[in-house]
Amino acid sequence: MPQPGPHAMLPKTDHDETARMEFVFSFKEHVTHDVAPGTKPIFEHRVAPQIERDLGRAAKNRHEVHRSIKHDPYWQMSGSLSRLYQELKQEVGESVAHRRHEELSALASTLRTKPKYATLKLNPSLPIPRYQSEIDIHLMPAVTTPTGPKTMSPPAPSMIQASSCSRWAVWALTTKT
Repeated sequence: MPQPGPHAMLPKTDHDETARMEFVFSFKEHVTHDVAPGTKPIFEHRVAPQIERDLGRAAKNRHEVHRSIKHDPYWQMSGSLSRLYQELKQEVGESVAHRRHEELSALASTLRTKPKYATLKLNPSLPIPRYQSEIDIHLMPAVTTPTGPKTMSPPAPSMIQASSCSRWAVWALTTKT
């Protein structure tokens, strides 16, 4: 599993958490490299011919393709497995973040006082786009709210899971307490 670079707000994981993350990563790799590519021959050999029989022509756009392919069992399986690995990834990351909540909140409070780490300035009048504030992306909750006056809330899963997203850390270091 790829490891993120060093980051002051990256929670430490124990053996079991690391093992769960390794499993989820391996499962994701299997789905994306072995299962999902199977949808191309399914489309070429089952779905496209069916669309041509039904419409008397090839599909004109993704909507016509989707109307047909969504009924294919292989497509449904592939999509279900993709959704499952996203849910598992979030669940593992959230469990780590929740278990380390107090430790991370204390660390964030300390880091906020250090100019080396607390240099990001955000424009509070800048409107957050709807696609970021109201829509869950890959099962990541769109809104992060504190649970107390000097605490922070997950999500940290994307950060914990070796992703480039560190929205939680940015929030932690820029929120005034």
